[in-house]
Amino acid sequence: MIWFCRKEDFQKIDRTVLDNISSKHYIYLVNSRADMVWVNGKVLEVANITKDTPNPENGEIEKNDKNEPTGILYDDAQNL
Repeated sequence: MIWFCRKEDFQKIDRTVLDNISSKHYIYLVNSRADMVWVNGKVLEVANITKDTPNPENGEIEKNDKNEPTGILYDDAQNL
């Protein structure tokens, strides 16, 4: 699937948006530079990424103010 969105919409997409599309199927969207992905809760669950998962070296698991993963993974966090 190819997905285009405006730059200003990037930060509006997180696991909540993707879970509303499907919480039963895996959703894994890669940006054009392949240094960032958006995933839904199903992917986070299977990868066992939780609020207690530390950031990997050379990567970041974006978390909200409650320390819950937002579904946005940067760099080497994509490999978890």
